Amino acid sequence: MNIDTFLYYIHVYHNEINGGGTYKQVELIKEFRRYESEEKVNRLIEEAELISKQLNVEDWEMEPILLNLCNTYGKRHLKSITKIILAE
Repeated sequence: MNIDTFLYYIHVYHNEINGGGTYKQVELIKEFRRYESEEKVNRLIEEAELISKQLNVEDWEMEPILLNLCNTYGKRHLKSITKIILAE
């Protein structure tokens, strides 16, 4: 499972730019669309679809990289992030 663009979004936009919790996820997605290439935006959407499907399976069936993200950020939080990405 290759989710490099999603990891980039989480690291740069979610953790660094929004480190203090100043912005809502919707605002971060808009900033991502504004500053990143169209190819990267499309890749983020594809990866969000893939991740949202994976989040519906049991933990022991998940890809290890996604399980690590769930342990770090929480499954519910990742579901809300992917839902917002797909809605925007």
